Amino acid sequence: GDVRYALLDTCGGHTIEYHLHQFMTCLYDDASGNHSPKIGEGIDANETPLYGRWEDFATSHLPDLDACGAHFGVTPDSGGIEIYHH
Repeated sequence: GDVRYALLDTCGGHTIEYHLHQFMTCLYDDASGNHSPKIGEGIDANETPLYGRWEDFATSHLPDLDACGAHFGVTPDSGGIEIYHH
């Protein structure tokens, strides 16, 4: 039979347009302090920004997410304005 092997690196990603399946934390440092940095953009019409897990790492605050897995809030790149982001 045709045998295929899926090899993932230590972050849970692989090539052919490198992408991750797990361990998104490899893209940012949890210990950096506050809100997680931007790690990408969605492929939706608005290119909704994708951020790491933490709203505020120092206080272990995780955001309340809507059905799409996003919410309105201030990000490191929003200049103090609340924006819709994942």
